[in-house]
Amino acid sequence: MVIEAPAAEKMTGAIPLDVVEEPVVPSLTEDELLAMQPPPFGYNLRDSDNTWLVGSGDKFGMFSLQTYPTLPQDKKSGVISGIGIHWLNGPIVTDMPPRLLDFQIGWQSRQWLSETFGYDFTARVGAFGDFEGSARDGVRFPGHAVGYYRWDCQCDIVFGIEYLDRDDVQLLPVAGLILTPRDDLRLELVFPRPRVELRVSSHSSIYLAGELGGGTWDIERLNDVDDVVTYRDLRLLVGIANRREKGGEGGIEIGYSFDRELTYRSGLGDYSPGSTLLIRFIERY
Repeated sequence: MVIEAPAAEKMTGAIPLDVVEEPVVPSLTEDELLAMQPPPFGYNLRDSDNTWLVGSGDKFGMFSLQTYPTLPQDKKSGVISGIGIHWLNGPIVTDMPPRLLDFQIGWQSRQWLSETFGYDFTARVGAFGDFEGSARDGVRFPGHAVGYYRWDCQCDIVFGIEYLDRDDVQLLPVAGLILTPRDDLRLELVFPRPRVELRVSSHSSIYLAGELGGGTWDIERLNDVDDVVTYRDLRLLVGIANRREKGGEGGIEIGYSFDRELTYRSGLGDYSPGSTLLIRFIERY
């Protein structure tokens, strides 16, 4: 006796459903998922930090709590804001208020327009001072406009400007290369914020970085005299960062602050503090 297949099978050659095998999709570990996260995109990616510039006696010190006007990595544009509080230690050789404050608000936009070109733009307005008298001379308009050209998968060319609107430094060029010769090595050879990072595990990395520190504030000096003060230093930092499952990282930095200058718009009481240590806890998008 000849048993014929059902008509549907004769017409289509279909295989019965009960014998179809589903493809096996390999599952990824948490470490593998973290390692696959794309690198952060944007200029000066910090959300907040706590910084201690060690000082005592005639050596000017400062402890700062700061949140920065920066968008989270999952947003392309929007309103940004930041606040900073700085408690001062000394110096005894010139008069400074016990604390300084920063308030900033602005707009940021950043995205890749194509596979090869991206940009990061911010425009902000801020008030910087001790707010004991008029803060009019402490109003500043910092921002940056930075472009990225992807030469290939291992090299980004970075170019643009950073507008600090400080008494000592108004404008800085932004220029350099971001190189990723290996999956665990990222070289941000970009002025004015170079950074070399080595990933030691899927969660952790160590890095060496440099930066220009300081700011300009409107203050009230002795005898109720208004003045504007600028603090500047150069910083060399060694850091350890831990990546988080949902993106971003936190860590600790230990650094050396040198070439320090404290100058007044009036020219009265200018002072060069000695070099000192810096300890910082960071949050970075």
